[in-house]
Amino acid sequence: MLIRITPDKQIQIEEPDNFKGFKVVSAYSKSAKDQISLALQGIGELLDDEHALINAQAFSQHLKRDQDSLWMSQFTSMIESAKKYGWINENPLRIKAHIQFSE
Repeated sequence: MLIRITPDKQIQIEEPDNFKGFKVVSAYSKSAKDQISLALQGIGELLDDEHALINAQAFSQHLKRDQDSLWMSQFTSMIESAKKYGWINENPLRIKAHIQFSE
């Protein structure tokens, strides 16, 4: 799954059925943290200079997949697999995502 931040601060989700990867791709450079933070409002927040925390419930609702039981099952499995690597924060459930910045 790829969360793309566009130059107009919109969120586009690409490859929503790819449960093997999860990252944010930003149209902004690393120095544009305010712009990235604004774009992520509603589904997540910046964690540090390299990562974002994406709210799992808000993400699935944004995709309009929260009522799709097969997709939710696969999404939940992805989250469970990522826990052992330290990529999951709980209460609320959030997924740590690497951010790929524009040059």
